[in-house]
Amino acid sequence: MSVCLRRAVPSPKHIPTKILSRNASSSTNHDHIVVLGAGISGLTAAFHLRRRFPDIRITVLDEQNRAGGWIQSDTVDLGPKYGRVLLEAGPRTLRPVSRPLLELVHLLNLESELIITPKSAPAATKRFLCLSKPDGQGLKALPSSPLNMFFSPFFFTLLRAVLTERYWPPNRTQPIPVDEEKKASLSQSMKVYDDESVDSFLTRRFGPKVARLFGSALVHGIYAGDSRRLSVRAAFPSLWDAEDRGKGSVITGIVRTPKAAKNNDELEVGNLPTIMSNASVFSFKNGLSTISSSLLQALAASNVSLSLKSRVVNLRALESGVKVQLEGAEFIEASHVVSALPLPRLDTLLPTNQRLPHLSFNPRSNVKVINLVFPCKPTDIHPEGFGYLIPRPADGYDNALSNILGVVFDSCALAAQDQPGQNPITKLTLMCGGPYATSVTEVSLDNLIDQLFSHLSRPRMEPIHVREHDQKECIPLPLVGHLERMKMTKRIASEAPWNGRLQIIGADVDGAGIADCVKAGRVAAFELARG
Repeated sequence: MSVCLRRAVPSPKHIPTKILSRNASSSTNHDHIVVLGAGISGLTAAFHLRRRFPDIRITVLDEQNRAGGWIQSDTVDLGPKYGRVLLEAGPRTLRPVSRPLLELVHLLNLESELIITPKSAPAATKRFLCLSKPDGQGLKALPSSPLNMFFSPFFFTLLRAVLTERYWPPNRTQPIPVDEEKKASLSQSMKVYDDESVDSFLTRRFGPKVARLFGSALVHGIYAGDSRRLSVRAAFPSLWDAEDRGKGSVITGIVRTPKAAKNNDELEVGNLPTIMSNASVFSFKNGLSTISSSLLQALAASNVSLSLKSRVVNLRALESGVKVQLEGAEFIEASHVVSALPLPRLDTLLPTNQRLPHLSFNPRSNVKVINLVFPCKPTDIHPEGFGYLIPRPADGYDNALSNILGVVFDSCALAAQDQPGQNPITKLTLMCGGPYATSVTEVSLDNLIDQLFSHLSRPRMEPIHVREHDQKECIPLPLVGHLERMKMTKRIASEAPWNGRLQIIGADVDGAGIADCVKAGRVAAFELARG
């Protein structure tokens, strides 16, 4: 392990042009900024910190032996017969709706690496739910537009829910007023937050069937969690805002959504809005690890010190900075710390008299990701489309025979990432675990493949390549009241003894998506620049 504490920092003229911000500061109030965590949040924070402060020391510490966090793209050579395939162990696609994300792609010069799935492609227009009795059987296509709803197997369910919701009176209940310090402990037994679960929200406005079939499946696909526990305000704030805008009706609020205002921000997005104008999702030729590897190259070029396998064991606020204690005898005295660590991990680092509230409140999902490659054309195994999700069973998770959350048809969405061989292949990714009582290790691979082909109503086929990833505590689950608790945590971090010298960001705080993490890293850098 090596930590560079006094490494010479290049003058701004030697830093690559795009890394420097147009508003770069030479402030001396930030002598040495330490970033904890080399996942996408931490790397993005370090990147934007260097843009804002070209002449200070920046150190990124991570206890793992690789950077990138849960983003992991690997290319596997299957020989001349089947070619080379790219497999993702974590997220695989991004939506082009986040301007901070587009800015990062532009600043890293990644336009030539893009792989775009058009809005008209089957992977964009065809998505499925996999139902089991009593809800139905097998794959059922979700409507991709209002017109498609008339031909959907969910037509009557959705039509009844939409028409009823439009004229159903406002029915949001108000929280019980209690002291801020008591809310977290009381939240499991009474409504103390101006918030509710995704399932409660959808049940209240659209009915229990819509909440279970569609709401739980959506939460499985994004959070691998239980929609009955997840905060709707944290996970899907647009639904809450639509209900406010519609004076009680979500549908009315959606119809009344104002046109997006002209962007007058200072984000440097280049020509990407035009490039992405017809994009449903996008990735890169070498997978999403392209972002983390490009960030690492940019940080190295701008003399940001990265130290892997560096385990932090203690953080302590000092009168004029923060002491970062590493495993062993080494320590760093930083002017500021940006923590992108999982909040429960950060909680273990703080002294008893300097603790911050709520860091260990939210649980995290365990997910098994299984990449499967089969020796056939995609249409021999599955219909064209992005993939399918499985709703929460009608009788709950505890007695479920399967723990599969969903399956992605990678060959349909991202075939351009692979280098074809002599024979065709089909690439799928299966995700299981999350809220199911059955452990991800209790169901055999053979059993999971049997379930996969049962869902697809196709004869079983043996894969030519399998890669399994046990992702432990990989996705934070923001429980009801998350936004209010984080507001309190950040407020206390801004007061003595921390006095704003500890910035807390990351998937646990700002949202589990890559776009959320990128935005949070950028915001942290700008907040430090504002002092």
